[in-house]
Amino acid sequence: MSNHKQKKTFEISAIIPTFNRDNFIEKCVISVLSQSKRPEEVIVIDDGSTKHRNSNESSCKKMGLRYSMNKKNIGRVATRQKLAKESKYDILLFIDADMTPKNKSFLKKYEECVFLNEKIVFGGYAYDPNGNKSHLLRYKYGIQREYKKANVRSKSPYKHIYSGNVLIEKELFFKTNHQSNNRYGLDYVFSTTLKRLGVKPTHIDNETYHNGIESNLVFLNKTKSGVKTIFWLYENNQITHQDNKLVLVFNYLKKWRLLGVFKWAGTLLIKPVEKLLLKNRAPMFFLDFYRLYHFSVS
Repeated sequence: MSNHKQKKTFEISAIIPTFNRDNFIEKCVISVLSQSKRPEEVIVIDDGSTKHRNSNESSCKKMGLRYSMNKKNIGRVATRQKLAKESKYDILLFIDADMTPKNKSFLKKYEECVFLNEKIVFGGYAYDPNGNKSHLLRYKYGIQREYKKANVRSKSPYKHIYSGNVLIEKELFFKTNHQSNNRYGLDYVFSTTLKRLGVKPTHIDNETYHNGIESNLVFLNKTKSGVKTIFWLYENNQITHQDNKLVLVFNYLKKWRLLGVFKWAGTLLIKPVEKLLLKNRAPMFFLDFYRLYHFSVS
């Protein structure tokens, strides 16, 4: 962290985007508003949901929140850009609608970082051990790959970029979130842009519980969408093998002239691997194989 300790006024806009989420908005907002330190502003935007729109709008208006709705789905980045422009304050807290802070000092911990002039701070994700979701692949992935303490995340600060729980200065947000397309999984661009600007993110133990655990089928479909986005970024020279392990392995396969063999083996194995993943009966490296195969045939 920076040693420069000039005090700042801690005025924050808490920004909560949602899309096709039910029973999460109210829980998320209540958990934010019940903090020992409350944000000066809470804004919720629905990114053109096709379901749960009325219930979410009703919940937000009941709590007296600023609420708006996109006429159509414009995507995660564009929705966040819109919210950031509408916000009153220069410090933004982005928290996904299916998240809830793990403890009551959530905003207090972020406040300490603002006083230390940190420009961007990631709090990390956690998974409720009492959630009874261990049968779901998304839960297993979260526990094994995303739930990392700050000392671990800090060793690879650009690898663990999870935009569902991040505090960021508004000016830096607009410098690092300028994509306008509606693709899934653009946190990779966020990460590489920070790296190229020479902005090192701070990681702290200030987790939010990730409550929106999808079914195995939905998670695998999202995984494929995310892989297609990585391939698109790679094809358009927006990420390299230095930014993403999937690209690194793909390039090694090409270099060693093993890509054709891998694709051939993949066509034989992908269906049984997918069945095991859908049943959550496969180790996590099966998911790595699944991602690499879909990247190789993109």
